[in-house]
Amino acid sequence: MKQTFRVPVRELLEPFYTDRADPQDLARFTRWGAFGKMLQVAGLWLIVVFTAFELITGVDLKTHFLLMLLALGVSLAGFLLGLVGSNRILGVMEKRCDPRLYAGLMYESALRLQQARMPKQSVREGGCGRLAANFATALCYMGRWEEARELISRLLRCEPTPVEELICHGVMVSYYSHHMETEALREALQDMRYAANGVAGGRTGLLIQHAERTERISRAFQEEGLEGAYRACREIKQVKDTPLTRVQQAFDLGRMELALGRTGEVKKHLAYAAKHGKDLQMGREAEMLLKKLQAGRAAGEKSGVPDEDHTDRERGTDS
Repeated sequence: MKQTFRVPVRELLEPFYTDRADPQDLARFTRWGAFGKMLQVAGLWLIVVFTAFELITGVDLKTHFLLMLLALGVSLAGFLLGLVGSNRILGVMEKRCDPRLYAGLMYESALRLQQARMPKQSVREGGCGRLAANFATALCYMGRWEEARELISRLLRCEPTPVEELICHGVMVSYYSHHMETEALREALQDMRYAANGVAGGRTGLLIQHAERTERISRAFQEEGLEGAYRACREIKQVKDTPLTRVQQAFDLGRMELALGRTGEVKKHLAYAAKHGKDLQMGREAEMLLKKLQAGRAAGEKSGVPDEDHTDRERGTDS
């Protein structure tokens, strides 16, 4: 009797995969991994072929080792190409800031992994669970918060591993931060720490530190208001410096500066977020805020009201 797959990829992700990525982009980022798997399989077949050849011809020990090294070298090359392909896919979010393509890559990778024959099913299920949780992360960056929450709710009902739980609760930290639900965010952070006890190494520390930074800024907002959150956002450095975190930082500072009336750097921050995060929801929001700011300044110039930023510079103050 065929065993049920714990993380049914198509049933789980298909309802949320409505904004499809370009097939050519998907192929460009997955070909490295596909070629790497082909080389690994070829290496295994070479071992079988070389062993049969040795049994028939009776080669010497030196030739035996050379043939085995050749086969293992092909497999190792395939493994390394697979790692390169995986890193390129992970870089789509952190470096290219493209959540739509990232979601497509997570979906396609999870679907291929479920349909593969190797490795064993439990390993493939764990991989699919992680890819599904990463898919939910992409939904957050696309601004589809409620869909991300629904997907995480479904995934947590699929008997998740500690790694899957860690990523899922990390997504919920982002969700509660966006909705300014400080207490719920704190609980999600505690769930992350609990799940991290069953996870060794990897990106665990970075995920926890990023969630802790988010919680500290949220707590500052609750205790000291927007001024406190703004100060915390400036003072607490990002855990990892990537194009994505730079866009996030610029957007957070820009929107808070706009709300606080600190016009000194708001244009610079919002322009950076809009330019480098154009495929992200925060980038689109930054562009809208930037247009609103420019429209307000244009209206002020027409009415004869001096520009606040210009007035601040004349006074010698740094807003």
